[in-house]
Amino acid sequence: MFKSVAILGESGVTGQAVARVCKDLSISIVSPEFADVVVASPGIPPSNYPEVGPPPISEIEFSFLLLKSKKPTIKLIGVTGTNGKSTVTSMIGHLLGCPVSGNIGIPLINFVLGPDLPDYIVVELSSYQLERCFVFCPDISILLNITPDHLERHGSMDAYAKSKATIYKNQCKDQFLIYNEDDDRVIQLLGDVSVKAKVVPFSRKHRLMAKVESFQLGIHNALNAVAALLVIEVLGKSVDDGVEKLKHFSALPHRLEFVKQVNDVSIYNDSKSTNLDSTQIAICSFKNPVHLIMGGKLKLYSDSDYRRFQHYLKQHVCSLVVFGESASTLVEHYNTIVLLQVVSTMKDALDISLKMSEPGDTLVFSPGYSSFDQFDNFEHRGTTFKEMVNAL
Repeated sequence: MFKSVAILGESGVTGQAVARVCKDLSISIVSPEFADVVVASPGIPPSNYPEVGPPPISEIEFSFLLLKSKKPTIKLIGVTGTNGKSTVTSMIGHLLGCPVSGNIGIPLINFVLGPDLPDYIVVELSSYQLERCFVFCPDISILLNITPDHLERHGSMDAYAKSKATIYKNQCKDQFLIYNEDDDRVIQLLGDVSVKAKVVPFSRKHRLMAKVESFQLGIHNALNAVAALLVIEVLGKSVDDGVEKLKHFSALPHRLEFVKQVNDVSIYNDSKSTNLDSTQIAICSFKNPVHLIMGGKLKLYSDSDYRRFQHYLKQHVCSLVVFGESASTLVEHYNTIVLLQVVSTMKDALDISLKMSEPGDTLVFSPGYSSFDQFDNFEHRGTTFKEMVNAL
């Protein structure tokens, strides 16, 4: 199919995976001006693309073309949204007993060389991966939610939302789009970018919610479970069997992950929270008093984003401890809203928050910002937090 490929970001995980496959398929790796196709790693912003050569495509697009040429009957299930992508991707993989890939950490290209391709692959898709897809077309797409994030990369909410629409815009009438009809931005996007697939909405009022609410922590996880169950339903598989399987699904680390109790205070690690909406979801998941730790690398939020989050702070949070690059901005917006303290390190934040907690309370580390001011990534940050808690 391709004789030569240029790779942007060849030293990264995605770039290295593309290079391995190209070598095994005898595809020459060349500079962009001599390439049949240019494959861009998701971490390379379009502003850094070379001016020569064909327009870059994502590794997802490249993998899709190779997989479909090798096994046309393979079914790809794509999952996108601002929050919940990894959980829903993992739930679907658990329900179908199939591999997961994409933004969850396993490049889709890894499956191209397998001797026997699976019938299904579930692909978690970020906006960075989708923005350079032009023919990519999953058999089932899932659009969970759209809230402000990655605006530094995309420039506007409109551009960010339209990158998400790439997941379904090439679908045809025999394919499925599962979407969250409670999300206003999702509904707006479906009106802006036409849908040809069969639409399958879900919401808090969906008939399947009653089957999963009893064993999921928080409404958001119940919605995630419903989205996953709808995948097996459209595939003609038993939903009741799926519900039983989900009862044995292990939640992913760093996503409202219970760590332990200290002095009868329940401590949760939600380091995957890298935006205000995910922190809002976290604090709304508990009925008892919440003590919140936030902070990280400052990112672009509007005043209306901060005002909207203020409403949930007032309702659900007893105390807020902040640290990191974003601390001063959080103080500016919330110092008069909730009992707030500023510290320098995560360890100080944990100690102070515990001192302000009473037996029976909940302490939640849900940063609301990315980790790159003090940590390598959200996993490093969450693991560090858990080590500190377990050392108490």
